[in-house]
Amino acid sequence: MLSLRTGLNIWMNKPIKFMKNLEIVCLIKMMTRHFCAMRMQNNCAMMVMAEWGAEHDEVLIILNDENLGFSGGNNAACQYLPEDYDVFFLNNDTRVPANALFWLRMGLYDNEKIGAVGGIQNYFYNNKFEKVKYSVVEQYMEYGARNNIPMKNAYEKTSKLCGFALLVQRNVYDKTIGFDERFNPGYFEDDDISLQIRSQGYELVVCHNCFIYHVGSQSFRLRNDLKEICSKHRDLLVEKWGFDSAVYACLSCSSWISFAFFAIAAFITTISLKAASNLSAPSLYLS
Repeated sequence: MLSLRTGLNIWMNKPIKFMKNLEIVCLIKMMTRHFCAMRMQNNCAMMVMAEWGAEHDEVLIILNDENLGFSGGNNAACQYLPEDYDVFFLNNDTRVPANALFWLRMGLYDNEKIGAVGGIQNYFYNNKFEKVKYSVVEQYMEYGARNNIPMKNAYEKTSKLCGFALLVQRNVYDKTIGFDERFNPGYFEDDDISLQIRSQGYELVVCHNCFIYHVGSQSFRLRNDLKEICSKHRDLLVEKWGFDSAVYACLSCSSWISFAFFAIAAFITTISLKAASNLSAPSLYLS
């Protein structure tokens, strides 16, 4: 039976006064349908939202005194979710088209082996990537509404899920340690929780009939140490799990097929170039 209880956990690290009306409306609509824990930090704690939240008991606004980072903020919010609610982690640089959350929940309860599901997006190339490009947000929303419908073979098993929009069964989430806060302020924390879920014997699934618009990298666009953070956190993940998820864990079955095809093509090209080089040597010598 499809659960009707989902805890919406929204990462709010952008000043609300700079958010577009469409985003605020989207958040309000989702809040009125599901219990919502919003983590606000620093200048994101706008009085207007605090007053609005006080009038809606289905919304819990957590005002942090300091920036807890992505992992810390998510863990803090999850402490307030009701025990029988599944957990939906959603970045604030997203727009959620019609029926996206519905199809995520359908995917999560497709069978008992599935521990977490994620949607497809327009940002970051992998098996969760949808090659669409529009000039305005409304066009992405319209595309999502067209995409988020019943679909044959909509579910694809994968080795990891992106944390931008991640729906986890609550009983599965409770078997993990949550987001490992050693990965603060971000990067590879979603790889880690994906591996935690898989280590408990559950599967991860991408729902291709759930498109969610994702701007991407809004929290890190002004930082100049991203290369150092990524390198440090990749080393941490390898130390913790014994392998590099960037090489192995991100490849689903379909990705392995594509990877193998291009690897074979590259090998054949290399052999052909070497053969051509060997054949041309005598003619150069004779000349």
